[in-house]
Amino acid sequence: ISSIGSRFLNGNTGVTYLYLPKSFSRAGVNERFGSTYSMLCGSAVETVEFEDGIETIPDNSLKDATATTSVILPASVKTIGNNAFRNSSLTSLTLPAGVETLGYGMIYGNTGIKELTIPSTVTTMDYYAYSNGGGTFENSALETVTVEEGVTVIGSHAFANCPALNEITLPEGLLKLNSYAFWQCTALEQIDIPSTITSIGEYAFGNTGLMELTLPVELQSIDAQFLYGNTGVKYLLIPKSFTYAGYTQYGNSMLQGSAVEMVEFEEGIEIIPNYSLYNATTVTEVSIPSS
Repeated sequence: ISSIGSRFLNGNTGVTYLYLPKSFSRAGVNERFGSTYSMLCGSAVETVEFEDGIETIPDNSLKDATATTSVILPASVKTIGNNAFRNSSLTSLTLPAGVETLGYGMIYGNTGIKELTIPSTVTTMDYYAYSNGGGTFENSALETVTVEEGVTVIGSHAFANCPALNEITLPEGLLKLNSYAFWQCTALEQIDIPSTITSIGEYAFGNTGLMELTLPVELQSIDAQFLYGNTGVKYLLIPKSFTYAGYTQYGNSMLQGSAVEMVEFEEGIEIIPNYSLYNATTVTEVSIPSS
């Protein structure tokens, strides 16, 4: 079987386990009268197991599967599709060691998954800006996340609107934190940024609970308003590797909307980039080295 339509078990109360073969490639979704009905919507299925050999978990596979608390993913999985577990009732999730691509909205709206390990093989955390989209882990109940060494990019909106996220371990070798990566993670009061990070996207730590922030020694660029709405970070040491301060066509700048009061540029920096402290209305002191 390759395709299953929407609500194919709607109203059934007896089927609590479903085994999906490796040939499975499409989970039906039907939009009607402003509502979206997915494959397991209205079913009583509690556990879904995918056959070993399947490489792609189709988009929307467990979307709105409110009775489903457990999913078994084989080692063969390379891609987990968009909205695959969106608004499901999964209570835990073990990502296969070889998975490479995680779709947008993957666990959006899930309230049961509290801990997650992101395998070293992950190269893509997708994002879609419009309705029924979102970042890979956006708007979930995650509390603790470990990102394994080998991952190089945290995708846009990856953990946006995860208000319970209070602990995340990021590996050395990570290069980029994309825009809105931790937006609205209000419980996140502390984070260790790997020394290898070269780029931090706009609003990456906006409205977080961070109380302090140590910027990595290899950091080159910070986009606009990366600390927007944060009230805890008062001091920043800008490393000598820094070459670009974000500025948008709307006049938004790197420290605009932050609570930073003092900025120190590291000894060895030769050029203070354009717009570095532009519209940084809370900054009252700046230290510029002799270099």
